[in-house]
Amino acid sequence: MESDAAELEMKRQLRDIGARLTPLPDDDEQLLRLLQEAAALLYRVNQYQSDSMHSALIPVMKVLIKKELLDHTNSGMKLAVASCLTALIRIRAPEGPYDDDVMKVDVLKLVVEAFCKLDDVECPSYGTRVSMLATFAAVRGYTLLLDLDCNDLIRDMFRHFFRTITNAHQENVISYMETIMKFTIEETTDMEQNLIQDLASCLLQNVKKEEKETLPASFVLAERVIGLCHEKLRPVFIELLQGSPANEYSSLITSLVQDAEDNNIDAFMHDLDYFLINKEAVSPEFSTMMSKPNGQPADSGEELHSKDVQETKEAFNSKKKALGGSIVGSRIKVWWSGDEMFYNGFVKSFDASLGTHEIVYDDGDVEWLPLKNEKWQFISEEEDYNPDASANMPQDRSDKGNFDQPFQDTLKAASNYSSIIEEKCNSVLNEIQCLYSETTSAFPVRISGWENCHLEPEKVTVESQHTTL
Repeated sequence: MESDAAELEMKRQLRDIGARLTPLPDDDEQLLRLLQEAAALLYRVNQYQSDSMHSALIPVMKVLIKKELLDHTNSGMKLAVASCLTALIRIRAPEGPYDDDVMKVDVLKLVVEAFCKLDDVECPSYGTRVSMLATFAAVRGYTLLLDLDCNDLIRDMFRHFFRTITNAHQENVISYMETIMKFTIEETTDMEQNLIQDLASCLLQNVKKEEKETLPASFVLAERVIGLCHEKLRPVFIELLQGSPANEYSSLITSLVQDAEDNNIDAFMHDLDYFLINKEAVSPEFSTMMSKPNGQPADSGEELHSKDVQETKEAFNSKKKALGGSIVGSRIKVWWSGDEMFYNGFVKSFDASLGTHEIVYDDGDVEWLPLKNEKWQFISEEEDYNPDASANMPQDRSDKGNFDQPFQDTLKAASNYSSIIEEKCNSVLNEIQCLYSETTSAFPVRISGWENCHLEPEKVTVESQHTTL
């Protein structure tokens, strides 16, 4: 009965926001507030909703594809629309929320464009972009790009990721990018040879030895993706590098082209681990942030053993309450004293003026908290993968989340080739002035059998101004 009442209230709020957006307000500030309110509401709507819930969504869906919104010159307005559309993709997955033409020309284009500014971690909109990235990875939005032949958007997306990745990004943000690129490459077909060659060329460009010095973050990301997809990419690399010296590139490329055995690739992944923990091998900016808890620089080549990892975690936990915008996008659990237990969620944004963080819980609830005054912890990878975690939650929260275990299993399987680096990499990243969380977390999603699915989006007929569903 309680869930029925909550669904009725959600339908009422959806119809209300749709009515307030029809017609669109003339005042841009009012319009932006309504769109942000709509986005927050849509992210609370569960997948696999009833027909009546879908009917309640229609007014908002009509508004979001109006040309005056899609072509708006204000970047904040376009981002708010893109955030709403990303939420709709999640809600309607595995079907597309609109017909193919609208998805290709308008919806997916706007979503991919939002990823081009992921490098601005201090921007107030950064949390929104990270939330969109996480959702796009979780619901396998890249499958829509492939099925709708949005090859140019896929190329743009890869370029956005390599151009925007920096040492300031948390590991979970890097993991979302890595997941999207990995599965996009793996799911390309033999009919898409031009696309896979272009993506392989993009990866090669970012693993040139000269890139290691100038753009170490993009270099590492490219190596990680290649390590995950080496079987698919190896014949493409061999073809692309015919007549070219392979020694201009990372040693992984040399190993692949020279018929290296799998154990050589594993050895390379160990070398990559060394690269991440050796301050002499990375950029000066990256090196200056790598220090021991006592403030002294880490010794060159020093490895973090189990005791060091534990000390690092303790130091990190002692400093984490001072964090501000740097933990946006992190998976955390917050203690609720009334229920005497933790609730899982993620940090969507940070209000520096108030010193509060916006927490979006897995059940859809949203609240602003001064985390420095709260009891909370980062969620470890093991906890996020725990299939029994939801069983320990009270009934009013355990089944209300938008996500579930299968995507985590897929992501974990996808990380087999990079498992060597993750343990030490995560512990080191914890120490880097608390800019990184202690887990490569990713949002799970309630999806069954998506590994081999073929998306056939439900057609939504849109008239000349894209307003009729």
